[in-house]
Order: sequence, then structure tokens, then C-alpha cells
Amino acid sequence: MTEQNPLEHDTETELLEAFDLYDRDADGLLTAADVFQTFNLLGLGFRIEDLELGLIRLSLCGKNYITPTEFISLVGQAVSSPEIVHILNEIFE
Repeated sequence: MTEQNPLEHDTETELLEAFDLYDRDADGLLTAADVFQTFNLLGLGFRIEDLELGLIRLSLCGKNYITPTEFISLVGQAVSSPEIVHILNEIFE
């Protein structure tokens, strides 16, 4: 856990594992090419240009990639939001 990211250790570990699944070339950075490749495997048709723009918008440093720390922060916030927690609780009750 980091001071900036108050997620539980297990959650952080799971998010890093998810990051690794998307990081197709295992270089420690999530790029549009990584996401494009994963989405294609899942049958999702996105243009690589749109993914590049999306990553630039999501990146905390305005670059065309996301670091593991940024991924944990972004996804962790989404997973921790009250709305998502409520939905997940309803699904798994």
C-alpha cells in the first residue's frame, strides 16, 4: 500500500496482476499497442488511435502510456467508488 493509494494489499496485488495481463510486451508500461492487442483478443474493435488518445487523457503525466502506479490509482478509484461497491454487493449477495 502507498500513502497516496489506501487500497488493501490484496487489492493492489490483484490490480498489478490485471496490469500484467494487459502489458503484452511486459515492459512495465501500458501502451495503446498493449491494450489494442488485448482488446482484439477479446473481440473488441477499437481503433489504435482512439486508444492512444484515451491513454494520454488517463495518464497522470500526459504521456501515451500508463505506469503500474497510475493503473492502480485509476482502477482502484473506480473499483472503490460507492456506486461500484453497491453494484458488486448486489451481484454477489
